[in-house]
Parts: sequence; C-alpha cells; structure tokens
Amino acid sequence: MGLAVLTLAEVDWPPLLAAGRRAGVIRQVAEDFEVVEIASVEPAGEGEHLWVRVRKRGWTTEAVGQHLARWAGIPPRAVSWAGRKDRRAVTEQWFSLHLPGRADPDSSEGWPEGVELLAARRHSRRIRLGQHAGNRFRLRVRACDAAIDEIGARLEALVEGGFPNYFGPQRFGRRGDNMLQARRWLLEGARVRGRGLRSILLSAVRSWLFNEVLAARVREGSWCVPAAGDVLMLEGSGSVFVHDPLAQGAEDVLDRVARGDLHVTGPLAGSGDGFAVGGAEAVVLARWEAWVRALSKQGVKMARRSFRVMPKEVDLEACEDGFRVSFTLPAGAYATSFIQELIQL
Repeated sequence: MGLAVLTLAEVDWPPLLAAGRRAGVIRQVAEDFEVVEIASVEPAGEGEHLWVRVRKRGWTTEAVGQHLARWAGIPPRAVSWAGRKDRRAVTEQWFSLHLPGRADPDSSEGWPEGVELLAARRHSRRIRLGQHAGNRFRLRVRACDAAIDEIGARLEALVEGGFPNYFGPQRFGRRGDNMLQARRWLLEGARVRGRGLRSILLSAVRSWLFNEVLAARVREGSWCVPAAGDVLMLEGSGSVFVHDPLAQGAEDVLDRVARGDLHVTGPLAGSGDGFAVGGAEAVVLARWEAWVRALSKQGVKMARRSFRVMPKEVDLEACEDGFRVSFTLPAGAYATSFIQELIQL
C-alpha cells in the first residue's frame, strides 16, 4: 500500500534553503495574501462566452462560480475558470460564462460582500483549466525578526537558481487529509461520489508522489542537475526530451540548465512510460507501486512537471514586524513553496 506516511504533519519535503530560516506568519488577515491572475488570452469583445473578471475576498473559486451561475441563470457546469484561488486571500481572476444567444446579465445588481465585478467582455471560447500565464503575488510576512538583508540574500539566490517546484499544502485538502480519503477509495474500495471529488483526489495522489520524488532529488542535491535519462523541459513550455550526456550538443544542454532555460522534470504518475527513468524516481515510485497502479486503473496518463521554478519580478519591502515580498510565478507553481524558502511557517 505504499508508505504509511499520508499526512502533511509527517512528511519530509525539504526546502532548498532550509538552513538558517527564521520563523514567520502569513495570512494573518486576507490582505496579507494578494494574488492577481495573469491571463494568457484577453477576451476579444465578441462571442458566446462572457468573460468576467472578479476580485474576491473570503470566497473559494468554486463558490464564486456558483454565484455567477445563479446571476446568469445558467447551470454551474457552464461556468469555468483557469485555476482555483485561495479563499483566505484577496485575489483577482477571470471566469467565463457560456451564454449562446443570450444577452449579458445585469451587472448593476448588488454583489455579495467579498465579491467585486471588475470587468465583463465577450469572447469566442470558454476559459479552460490551466489557461493562464501565471500569477502575481504580494505577500505580507509578519512576526519575523530576520534582517531584511538576510531575506534579500535568499531572494537573490532564488532568482538566480530557482526553487523546488513542490505542490503546496492546499493541494491536499483543507485538513490535509485528501491522501487518507484517496487511500480508502483507491486501495480499500470505498465509494467516492461525484466526478469533481474523484478528480481532486487523483490530483492529490499525483501531486504527493511528485513531491516525494522531488524531495528525494533535493536531498541528493540533484534536483536541477541533469543525469543520463532525465527528462528535461523547456522553460515556459511543455516541450520535453530525454537528456543524453553523450549526444552532440550535451554541453550546451548543461549550459541551458544552468541559465534556467531547461529544467529537470519529475513524474505526474499514471499509465504509459512518460519517459520514466531510473534513479530516485524509480525508487520512490516503486515504494508507491500500488498507488501508481490505481492511477492507471482510473485512466490517468503519465505526464511530466518541472522540478524547478524561476521566480520573476521579485521585489522586497521592509515592514515594522517583518517584510512584504512581491513576485510572479508561472501557472501551477505555489507561492507557499516559494515563501517557505524564505521563512519557517
């Protein structure tokens, strides 16, 4: 059944810069955690889909989607978004509402507390999950006595070399118990109702296994050092290839990895070989073999995810009891994984 450790309190997923971190607190209030979604496509102004940009505070993305469905008089399945945003935060993102042959809903009606309509424009296509370029974060860290120069030095190292692309704790449920629920379903035969919940649990399992492989490579010191057979991914693209250190141009590959243009990847487990390799990846997945088989049985396909994230547009500001840091991350990267390189939460 794989390893017994299935709760976040017990895992050992080491950050890159663990040594010397000071304690700190985030999310003391919602305004401490600001997120602005960066669209990969802007609505063109015409089409059967109404795109609405919303600022929310204290709402989940799903709850806002349900409110928009009621507002427009359409089923919830006709509302889509690019990614889920944190509830305990102030966030901005696009939603799309499928309104073929229908006029726009009345945007002048009152909106519930914590939800603000920022823009509404038509487009020919709906928003798909993952269809955004990234997110711009502005985080306030409190109760931290680290010198601002110390935090600045850590930031400089992360900008230059990147940080481990762990899935954040929110991926594993409000109480971190998604893996326990997944075990009851996938390995013990319990029933799970609802396609949405099943999808969340499958994603949690794949994310957990990826974190396990990445943690093993971080402990080895090889998380961004390509070995023979490693699968490399082009920065900003899903394009991948297998690294052959004996092939022509191998030295150029190493230079591109050092520059952050290429990254070593890890598995999003499922069926198919997905360029599966040996080393730490094979060892970790062997320990979780029953889980990998269960993912394959559910029709999940193997994919790859970069081990490394290169933060952009990083800015640091000293505050009375800590600091404020702003940065941009690509879609799928977690601000909590970045901030844990700076402080011990």
